[in-house]
Amino acid sequence: MQADNVAKVFVLLIFVNETSSFVNLVHDQGLYGAAAMSLNPANSAWIAGKAIDGNTNQNYTSNSCAITDIPHHHTHNESVWWKVWLDRPFNVAYLEIFFESNSYHNATGFSIYTYDTQVFYPLTDPKHLVYQHDPMSGCPASVMNITVNRVTQGIVYINQRPPGFTTTCKGADTSYTSINICEVKIMGCDQSKYGVDCRNDCSHKCKNFHCDAFNGSCIHGCSDSKAVSSYCIECKEGTFASNGVCVNCRGHCKDDAYCNTSTGGCDGGCDTHWEGRYCEECIDGFYDGHCSSKCGACVNDEVCEKSNGHCSNGCKAHFQLPLCQDCAKRFYGENCEKQCGECKTGTNCNTTSGLCPNGCQDNWIPPRCTECESYKYGPNCSRKCGHCKDGIPCSTVTGACNGGCEYGWIGKQCDTVCSDGTYVFVGKCVKCQGVCKNHAPCNKSTGTCDNGCSDHWTGKFCEECVDGFYNTNCSGICGLCINDEVCEKYTGHCENGCMAHYKEPLCQDCVPGFFGEKCKKMCGKCKAGTVCNAFTGLCPNGCEDNWMPPYCTACEPYKFGPDCTRNCGCCKQGRSCSVDTGACTDGCEEGWTGKLCDTFCDDGAYVSNGQCTKCPGFCKDGAPCNKSTGMCDNGCSMHMTGQFCEACFDGFYNTQCSGVCGSCVNGEMCEHVRGHCINGCKPNYQGPLCQDCVPGFFGENCEKICGMCKSGETCNTVTGLCPDGCESHLMPPYCKECEPYKYGVNCTLDCGHCKHGVPCSVDTGNCTTGCQKGWTGPHCTECVDGLYNERCNGVCGFCVNNETCEKHSGHCVNGCKANYREPFCQDCLPGFFGNSCEKRCGNCRSGATCDSYSGFCPNGCQANLVPPFCTKCEPFKYGANCTLDCGHCKHGVPCSVDTGKCSTGCQKGWTGTHCSVSSQSVPGKQTEQGLNHIVPILSTLFGITLLVLIVIISVIFYKQKKSTKGVL
Repeated sequence: MQADNVAKVFVLLIFVNETSSFVNLVHDQGLYGAAAMSLNPANSAWIAGKAIDGNTNQNYTSNSCAITDIPHHHTHNESVWWKVWLDRPFNVAYLEIFFESNSYHNATGFSIYTYDTQVFYPLTDPKHLVYQHDPMSGCPASVMNITVNRVTQGIVYINQRPPGFTTTCKGADTSYTSINICEVKIMGCDQSKYGVDCRNDCSHKCKNFHCDAFNGSCIHGCSDSKAVSSYCIECKEGTFASNGVCVNCRGHCKDDAYCNTSTGGCDGGCDTHWEGRYCEECIDGFYDGHCSSKCGACVNDEVCEKSNGHCSNGCKAHFQLPLCQDCAKRFYGENCEKQCGECKTGTNCNTTSGLCPNGCQDNWIPPRCTECESYKYGPNCSRKCGHCKDGIPCSTVTGACNGGCEYGWIGKQCDTVCSDGTYVFVGKCVKCQGVCKNHAPCNKSTGTCDNGCSDHWTGKFCEECVDGFYNTNCSGICGLCINDEVCEKYTGHCENGCMAHYKEPLCQDCVPGFFGEKCKKMCGKCKAGTVCNAFTGLCPNGCEDNWMPPYCTACEPYKFGPDCTRNCGCCKQGRSCSVDTGACTDGCEEGWTGKLCDTFCDDGAYVSNGQCTKCPGFCKDGAPCNKSTGMCDNGCSMHMTGQFCEACFDGFYNTQCSGVCGSCVNGEMCEHVRGHCINGCKPNYQGPLCQDCVPGFFGENCEKICGMCKSGETCNTVTGLCPDGCESHLMPPYCKECEPYKYGVNCTLDCGHCKHGVPCSVDTGNCTTGCQKGWTGPHCTECVDGLYNERCNGVCGFCVNNETCEKHSGHCVNGCKANYREPFCQDCLPGFFGNSCEKRCGNCRSGATCDSYSGFCPNGCQANLVPPFCTKCEPFKYGANCTLDCGHCKHGVPCSVDTGKCSTGCQKGWTGTHCSVSSQSVPGKQTEQGLNHIVPILSTLFGITLLVLIVIISVIFYKQKKSTKGVL
């Protein structure tokens, strides 16, 4: 009988959980959601809720789509959204979106978000991005499958066209978008379930019992803050979580640190020469079990084998295989690029230093034996060098002195010497050619003067006079020959004549009447016609009258004319005039004019073309113009411009440029004298000045039409405001629309709560699309039974005798059902849980209260109790607080959780009420033998199985009652 009941319970368990896939959370099993969108439907049948009616037909003619726009019916919207609010939070696995088949390309760039507050504005409120379509990847598919894998109650679709939006989707509008969605399937399970059949409970290890909708892993975090990975296991130091188990760290972390217990990686980086995800392999260039050995010189700079250091494809030149770390025979150096020298008795040199361990062959230089000893040459370094220049050794091959011979020596090997006064020339000793400084002999090798030439001598061999000197000793100084020519170096004559004003033939003295450097200066007006000094230019007896001493070449200040007898005019800044013409080269003092600056102009006039002319413009603050330039030194009067402040800025007119131009057609400027718009005004402006709107229009550009002002008056042409207000019940300030949600002939009646926020009929006040969820009545102004508050979105609690709550406050007037909290009767009293608050909580850890829906203890149980309900003792515990240990019951069966007694008797060797006394300590107690063990063991297993099934069934029935309809 007992076995038969268990079988029936097991069959019921399967039936209750039976389902073949994720559940559509807005359509299956009686579930639904509240949908809304940012714009009115393009057709009254295409409301937001049509996207969750279960119909996946993708043609708008089926009238089963949510549409705000269709092709050729543009509403010019740059941002649109569609959202749905579910019955309660669910573990959403994925979405299937069915776009309208003719306009799905307009969804390019769309985004999917989740949100968790019912009062939510999609474009500004916080939300969680799930998916965003890349507009540069082409068009979206007409049916999109989007993974969500998140516990949420709200889903929102958003599409925007920000400035500069571009896409590769052919046919998509880059400026405007719309809602064109025929169906949205929201597939998932209840918030603590997972798996395609929604049969599996999320682990109590997962935070808030929320888990991956597909595999149940704890992707949203763990209940225990110390647990790691999606399996929520706790690994000790030196291990990390891998595939649900703790394994040893795999690599070598920096400073011998432990790896991250969650990832296995080294948070502080790898130890020296280690790399990889787990710091488990050597970096390139190192090998062996500790990554401490450096690779050798592999060919083409290849990396050696990280296990043994071998170069698989060989070594660089002159290295030895297989490690390529040592040089081949007869080579040495850091890169084995150097060849060993002539070591003694043919021994090999050291491969690192190149040194010969036993010394060199004779005449070779130690320690590397690669060069001949100084002043030795020849195949065996056995021949002696000659007299090479500067003591430099000769060629070790030929013995030649490549830098030349020592002073006075000649010959290929520099073994022949010349006498003083001669030098080596073409292999012979010849006489020195020039005059060396201090009459020293020339260099015997080159013939040149090593210490330089004697004064005024030059040339490679100091054999000729420098330019500017002449005679046999080069002591005569040349005069100033014409064209800076050089004088003849023996006589000193200038063969082509002198520079101007010099005497021939030596050209060293000035002709009479000239003086100074190069005789360029003419003598001044010396008194009594005397001639000036040829060197200083000074007049020995002074100047003629009105001339300036000491050179008598310039007029005295403020005198001009051929004889310096005329007085200067009023030159600028008090300067003197031209001594030739009397003209003021820098201009006249302000207000003076004339060639000689001897005429004065009055205020309001300025000098122009040598005459006093009226100022042409208007200077700032009415100041006069500059009498010299005619310009305004302190700037122009307001709105005036031009060099002389004589013209109006564009956009101003009249003689003072004080008039502002109106709105001329095509942005033209008005005529600067009268301000007329020559080609007419912009639309809705009055000519000819085009400054005022024609009656009935207003606004900055007169583009707006006046509303219905009171008594038929015209609105203000600037602001559009009606001076005495609007016709009755129209919205100020423009008097064009009824006040919001008003209706009727005079717009005096208030609209009710129409479905999707659509305004009511302005004539009847009826809601053409029906009432919003929760509202009823002819004009949707009353809450349906079971809902309350001013928005009718509050759900009544569990009032006593199933009464309906008060529709304004939500209070249960006559009280709650048993174990519910007043006045709303929606939550269980502390210590109760369940669909009807009929169950008592267990003993939760730290005195916490259990979850009022599931009964689970959020932080676990008090010691020795079994989670999640914490109402039963752990196996082998008993007593009021489950703190007592069971004794040694027969067959390992747990004792009674109330009394601690063993229902099957004691194990062999134990006795007492609780089987906790050893029989060896009881005189005369006989040891039980020959017991039949098989039957009791089977009975125990059966009892445990039955207990587990009862617990599972209780949880399932609770979940079924908690759901509104169906099983998730």
